[in-house]
Amino acid sequence: MASSKQAKNKRKKARRKRRIVIFIIEIVIVIILLVVLYLWQLFSRMQDPDFNKNAVHKNEEVEKTQGFRTIALFGLDSRENDSLGKDNHSDTIIIASINNKTKEVKLASVYRDTYVKIPEDDYNKANSAYFLGGPEKAISMLNMNLDLVIDEYVTVNFMALVDVIDELGGIEINVTESEIQHLNNYLVENRKITGKDTPDVASTGLQNLNGMQATAYCRIRYTGGDDYRRTERQRLVISKIFEKVKKSDPVTLTKIANSVIGENMVNTNISQTEILKLLTDAPSYKFGETTGFPYTKIADKKVTGLDDVVACGFAYNVKKLHKFLYGEENYPVSSTVQEISDYIMNKTGVETEEMEEDTTPDTLTEGAATQ
Repeated sequence: MASSKQAKNKRKKARRKRRIVIFIIEIVIVIILLVVLYLWQLFSRMQDPDFNKNAVHKNEEVEKTQGFRTIALFGLDSRENDSLGKDNHSDTIIIASINNKTKEVKLASVYRDTYVKIPEDDYNKANSAYFLGGPEKAISMLNMNLDLVIDEYVTVNFMALVDVIDELGGIEINVTESEIQHLNNYLVENRKITGKDTPDVASTGLQNLNGMQATAYCRIRYTGGDDYRRTERQRLVISKIFEKVKKSDPVTLTKIANSVIGENMVNTNISQTEILKLLTDAPSYKFGETTGFPYTKIADKKVTGLDDVVACGFAYNVKKLHKFLYGEENYPVSSTVQEISDYIMNKTGVETEEMEEDTTPDTLTEGAATQ
């Protein structure tokens, strides 16, 4: 009789434990659903309702490279937090190539002064495309000139970096002797724009920079390498941010999202579903090599009346870019790219043989993802 009663009590305890476990699981599911719903609503504020995908140009002969996802990243020179549309020059133009199998992410900067064909317009600097027609024309410029099939983009006000980096607790950067004075000079303007106060960087060497300081670092262009070195700094800072985001807790990530999205500093046409998927997969991503386009170039050719970056053999440089982004050997450029290449050569007189290829390694970003 006693053993029967004990068995009954054990069954009651087991049922009670199961109910407790089920209750806890239900609570966890509800919390997850609430978080997803909150993020869904938050990400909806990033969406660009005016983006017209039908206005994006793609060269007829070019098909999307299988196994890769390509996203255009634009950083605007806007000093107004609420301005992310056209009438802003995209002083940062980066192509992000994601290998869907290996999860490797490669970044290629297009130098803002690169002489290119602007779709439905004349030849001009690459950064003028966004000014003339917003993200649609800027993406079209990349697709037309580089034989790409990009249909996703993210636009960021450069001041968004300030809040992101501060929420992450800063990033480690090695500041050199040639950079420190220019960094502090840009800090003066950053203080005026944001109304925030922050100390100057007092010494050179590896150190933790806050958001204001790191943003000023990104803007430096008056050192050896000029704008080319500036794009290296931008790619380095992006890789540093990415690595810290991967290690951040949900509370920190929510703070970042609230700060940046709430201030209308980010705009995109990537859907909420895809953003959530990208965030879910983020821990598995790893940064690979970075580069700048064009590879062979003359930097001070006055074609538009100002100093332009002219590719020495535009088609040759497009071939090199496809090898970098997608591993394509001997990529055959489209007739559109060949026409652009021939026009630039005839217009500027710059030929492939005029300049040796720039084989200088992207030293700022080497190993950035593993530090």
